[in-house]
This record gives sequence, structure tokens and C-alpha cells, in this order.
Amino acid sequence: MYDYRYEPHRVIFMIDNKSFYASCEALRLGLNPMEVALAVLSQQVGTDWGLGLIMAASPLAKKKYGLSNVMRARDLPPKDQAPDLMLVEPHMNLYIKRSMEVLQIFRKYAADEDIHVYSIDESMIDMIESWHLFGDDPYLVARKIQKDIHDSLGLYTTCGIGENPLLAKLAMDISAKHRTSMIACWHYIDVPDTIWKIPKLEDVWGINVKTADHLRRLGINNMYDLAHSDPAILKKEFGVIGDQVASRIRAQHLLAGRVSLYVGYADYEADPAGFSIQEKITPTDISSDLVAKLRALFRRKWRGQAVRRLGVTYSNLAPAGCQQLTFFLPPAEQIKQQKRDQVVDKLRKKYGFASVVRASSLLPGATAIARSRLVGGHNGGNAYE
Repeated sequence: MYDYRYEPHRVIFMIDNKSFYASCEALRLGLNPMEVALAVLSQQVGTDWGLGLIMAASPLAKKKYGLSNVMRARDLPPKDQAPDLMLVEPHMNLYIKRSMEVLQIFRKYAADEDIHVYSIDESMIDMIESWHLFGDDPYLVARKIQKDIHDSLGLYTTCGIGENPLLAKLAMDISAKHRTSMIACWHYIDVPDTIWKIPKLEDVWGINVKTADHLRRLGINNMYDLAHSDPAILKKEFGVIGDQVASRIRAQHLLAGRVSLYVGYADYEADPAGFSIQEKITPTDISSDLVAKLRALFRRKWRGQAVRRLGVTYSNLAPAGCQQLTFFLPPAEQIKQQKRDQVVDKLRKKYGFASVVRASSLLPGATAIARSRLVGGHNGGNAYE
């Protein structure tokens, strides 16, 4: 047995707003989120929404009609078979506003440095320093936070409590949603009876269908098998997951010394299904240099297949205290490129992405400007007060 004495022992709350988008829409319409069958569509209702996806569905819609997130709208049951099913378009600004209001409630229970927002509807709170100020047990404090959010905003939440973030996350995802209290506590001592007994790999945070299939090819069929696998074999098979972009490394004052490109084809059964390629480069943070190298890598391996996924990684990072010059451009031009990128970064940060775009974004069929006006890729809706 692993000795968990050497692991961090904290009190982590992982809190999720249940069916968040659907709940926000139900409350906007004056309805109880737990008592209405409602789905939020990615397309505007009344247009060609049959081509869209279900962004969120209320608990009743999931239970009564088998709806699930990212289900195709065209697969919805006919109206005569689901007369009470409400279809609404998204209002992303409303969801952002509600998310910020939930964050304000969290700030009543923990310091800002202990609150980590994971997504628009999910946050992690390190309560080790503050839980005892609000109750005699972490479970009771979680109930108090749940009640505070519900009484203030009408939203229902699930909460996982664990001694580290992973335990809290899995307790919330796997157990809390099935409990009446919507709270579950998992400790290190519980691992053999909780995590190891999760039968379906895809139910675990961070393991998608493709990764689960890869694990099964290695003879790893469940979480018990994974927990007892050789870490060296897993690292060899999967490597280290990461992704960075030029603006981010500039924001961190770093230079990239290696670029890596992953391409996944639209045809999952193609042989090969994609490719990965990397190359060491002269350390740089200049967008044009990095893009040029990525394009060269892509053209070196691509053979005309339809592409569905792209992944870019910059590694071998070094402090950007000085600039490595190349013989192929005058020094003044290289310095000018670097300053231009920095100015663009500042303008976009202050005025938004669309304040500075490439001329190609004005051509017919270009999507960069239109997408910059979306929120999370969807209609923002009105700026709700």
C-alpha cells in the first residue's frame, strides 16, 4: 500500500453549478431549474438550429428524454413526443454574470488566493485555512455555501471534498451528483474503495475516449489497473500533456527553443490517424517566426487529408532577457518584429482581439472577426444588469 503520509493533506472543495447554462435559463424564465425540461441550443432557435448542438440540458430533460451535452439538436425527440421540452438559445453574458456572482459568494468563505476558477461553472477552493471559521465540520460548511448560493441566486450546486484537488474533483464528478445532499467527501484512506472501483475509464476527469482506448490497448481496463500500472510505461506512451501560444510565452517573458505540432485527421479510421512532429529552433517569441516554422512542419508531413484537430506546443523555454539574432534578416528588422508583436498584444489586451487583425480576416469566408464577438464560441446575448 502507498504511504499517503507524504501527500498534501488539505481541505479542498470542488464546487460545480449543476446544469449551469440550463439552470440560468430556467431562472431567467422564472422556473425551477430542477422541475423543468429545458435544453440550451448552440444555434438560434427558429433558424436552422437542427444543425446545432445541445450545450446544456436540465436534470429533468436528461432523465425524461435522454438528452446529453453535445448531442445533436436534430436528434431531439419530435415535439409531439416531448411537448413540455423547452428549447432556448444561449445568453453567454448572463452566464458570465451569474458566474461572477457565485465567485463573490465564495469570497465570503475564502481568500482570493485560495479560490481557483476552473471553468465558468466550476471552481476549486482550498478551505484548509478558513473552513473552521464557518462550522464544526467541512461537510457542514459545504452545506452552508450551497444554501448561500441557492438562496441568493437560485442555483443548485454539487460539491466534492478531498484532501487534494483530484480527490475533490472525482468525489464531485463520480459521487456527489448521486447523493441527496449533492456533497461527497473522499479521503486518501478511501482510495481503494472509491477511485480504484471506478469501472469506466471515461468517467474519470482527464481521460477521454481516445485516451481510454489507448489505455485498454495496454491492458488497462479500469481505474484499479491504472493505479497499479508502471508510471514509466505510461510516461513513455503518453508523454507530458501541454500547450502554449506565442502571446502567452511573451506575457511570461519567455522564448521557445522547440516547437511541436500535432495534427489529427477527420477520419478516425485513417492510417495514420494523424501525426506529430517537432523541431529544435533558435529561441524566439516572434509570432511570424513560430508560425513559419509550424507551417513548414505541417507541409512536411501533411498529404492532403481533412484535418479535425491541431495541437501546438512550445517547449525548451528560456528567459527572454536577450534576443537571439539570425543572419537571414537585418538586426533592425528582427527587433522591429519583436516590438510589433508586443504592441499587438497590448492593443488586443486593452481593446479586444478584433482591434488588430490580419488583412486576410477581411476576405470573404474569414471568421476571425465574427468569432471574436462571440463569448465562448456562442451568442453573448444582452448585457444583463
